[in-house]
Amino acid sequence: MRALQRLCPALLWACNTILLFHSAAAGTTVHDQTFVPNVILRVTEETYTRSCVTNAGVVLINGSSPGPEVRLVAGKTSWIRVYNDMDDQNLTMHWHGLSMAVSPFADGTPEASQWPIPPHYFFDYEVHPEKEMAGTYFYHSHVGFQAVSAAGPLIVQDVEPIPYYYDEERIITLSDVFNETDTEIESGLVANPFKWSGETQNVLVNGQGQLAGMANSSNCGLATINVEPNKTYRLRFIGSTALSFVSLAIQGHDKLTIIEADGSYTKPLDKKHLQIGSGQRFSVLLHTKSQKELNETQFYIQIETRE
Repeated sequence: MRALQRLCPALLWACNTILLFHSAAAGTTVHDQTFVPNVILRVTEETYTRSCVTNAGVVLINGSSPGPEVRLVAGKTSWIRVYNDMDDQNLTMHWHGLSMAVSPFADGTPEASQWPIPPHYFFDYEVHPEKEMAGTYFYHSHVGFQAVSAAGPLIVQDVEPIPYYYDEERIITLSDVFNETDTEIESGLVANPFKWSGETQNVLVNGQGQLAGMANSSNCGLATINVEPNKTYRLRFIGSTALSFVSLAIQGHDKLTIIEADGSYTKPLDKKHLQIGSGQRFSVLLHTKSQKELNETQFYIQIETRE
């Protein structure tokens, strides 16, 4: 309500009328500070180091980039509370790939499906993935250029038997990092004449990456994905990049079996490498080498961009 008062004072009477009418309905739950949501996400703007470069004004979710993994159950409604803890920026949260037919007001497109969340307010998102929507998704801010850092994995868990066998799963989120701040990039993109922000400086894996010639330090190293010998892993790849079209392969492993694309299971398709664009998600099965086959224990994910 307070958010509406800030953003639509001319509609305050109508807003009050709607809310009072709704609160009189049987079984209504009031979403105030006493309501307990299923998930809480707090968005802040902080000085943060990614890929060996420290920038001010990086938009983070629960203090990190990418934000925490969110798991929902297919066919079940979940409430996700998003706090805007920033001082001078609006915010929304979009659930990329999910159909929001049940609650279009929670889709996260600012001034289209919802008013943005103003600084120091919160909004409760009603998210109801249908049973057939089990798969790999991600969430991200939909204001300005915030999504380059304010994003995180979203997994919709199966309620039906999974059509493929695997022992465990791992999430691999790909994202871009730029030299300029979000504000500088956004200002250039909307300027007349247009000002190009420049190419991505690096592609990060689960928020980590290292530039050539830079020494290891906090948030300045390669991501590590731990696996065990002779097991089958479901690798959930999330293309959370703003610009980069990523081509990747795993050293010493020539068989990646695609089983899911953008939230839908597929027929199995064996490939030696993957190509992932912005917003795309793939699940692949990787069978690790047996102990006898291992001549080494460290294998690199080889990544290149094709903008």
